[in-house]
Amino acid sequence: MLNKLPIEILHKIFYILDPKPFQHSPDHHFHYPSATLLPLAQVDHYLRNAIGPLLYSYISLVREYEMETQRSGLYERAYQRWNNIRYAKKFIKELEIPNTMPLSDLEDIKNQIESLTILDGNKYNIDTDEPLELNHLAIVLPNEVINVKNLKRLDLLIDSSTLNTLSSLQSFTSCQIQELNITTRNFPLLSKSHSFQKFLYSFQSSLKKLSYRYTQQRLPTSISFSYDDGDDDQISNNYEFTSVLNELQLTHLSIDLYFLSSRIFESVRTFISPGRNSFKKPLNFTIREPSLAGLLTTEELNRITEFCSNLSTYQIEKIIFAFGIQTEIPYHTSLSILQNLIKFSKNISSSNTSAQRQDPFEYLKQVGTHMIWSIIDDSLFMESSRTKDHPLLSYETNAHYSPSFRTLENFKVIKDDEVNKPIQLIRENSEIDYEFWSQENLSTILQKFSRYTRSSLWD
Repeated sequence: MLNKLPIEILHKIFYILDPKPFQHSPDHHFHYPSATLLPLAQVDHYLRNAIGPLLYSYISLVREYEMETQRSGLYERAYQRWNNIRYAKKFIKELEIPNTMPLSDLEDIKNQIESLTILDGNKYNIDTDEPLELNHLAIVLPNEVINVKNLKRLDLLIDSSTLNTLSSLQSFTSCQIQELNITTRNFPLLSKSHSFQKFLYSFQSSLKKLSYRYTQQRLPTSISFSYDDGDDDQISNNYEFTSVLNELQLTHLSIDLYFLSSRIFESVRTFISPGRNSFKKPLNFTIREPSLAGLLTTEELNRITEFCSNLSTYQIEKIIFAFGIQTEIPYHTSLSILQNLIKFSKNISSSNTSAQRQDPFEYLKQVGTHMIWSIIDDSLFMESSRTKDHPLLSYETNAHYSPSFRTLENFKVIKDDEVNKPIQLIRENSEIDYEFWSQENLSTILQKFSRYTRSSLWD
């Protein structure tokens, strides 16, 4: 009976049985196949074709559940799973594989894959000359150049051991990348590398979203940071990171507070801002702090302001604080941060006597707070992931991705017309920040599986 119904009617029936596969979720996020709909795919060929895109568009050959941390035998498990889902291959759009899997195994579906995540290290089994043609790729920075085409988004974990092989960044410079998410620990040295500068400049006209994540894993003492690949990888001691940002056409910039509150940007000089009639690029700026102990300090606020001031070609229209907590008073923390920022921004003009420097919050229209991490919850999740009896399967609880994690709270900035200074915040709405969760998921999983390959990042 069902195999005689139009696909549109079947989808309505499927939605009644299980609406979750039809609901919006973060891009490139781990998906569980619907236990309700899965048996229907086994009935006949017609139903399988109708339900296949809902069940098999995302396939992980590495994980059976989101919090899984498998230490060994990844390729054997992946090979077995790959053989067990032959009937589903034509529906796959997003695929997660171990780095030992030969890319030639993807030959029969290479034209349909839109997103590929490669886990478990930076040495890849490239046994084909054919380029990878993808919209999205998530990997640890390769130790050699790979052939990639048409890439729009790149999620990259840069291990400390690969800082002397940044020439592999050339793998991506021919692409028109629009979103770049980088997770690393040694950002100061990375940002001063000529290879990395050229890498960013290659996306000068295409890059819209840029994110820098700090990984807290300890750097190995055995790593040598010498650059021996010629002039391209020499270190520039007078390099100004914001000068590169000002050349880009960004609409979204995200960076960890650690990079701003440390002395990485201490030598950055003040840039002369364009005139008020000059065109400035609108920018949404997100600051992340996974372990916020209290209010932002005056030094931290000063460094945030200095950094924003040096983004001289941008007008910052929205600032979001994404943070984690060590206590159980999250909402008080959120409001305190907002009040802290607004009070501080009011005093910028009175304390700023330089005619060369404008108020970095002159164009600010909206601020947001987003409680993401909880040290208590995260420790319980990690402990549970090591337990074989009843592990927590996922961060996901409805739409919030953890029982206590909040949605993004947005506040409109009301200004005094005479002095153009913020005087009041009005709560506008709350929303799920799918873009953030997509970045967070891939950064986390790249780090998690890199640790089991004896990568120097985790030594």
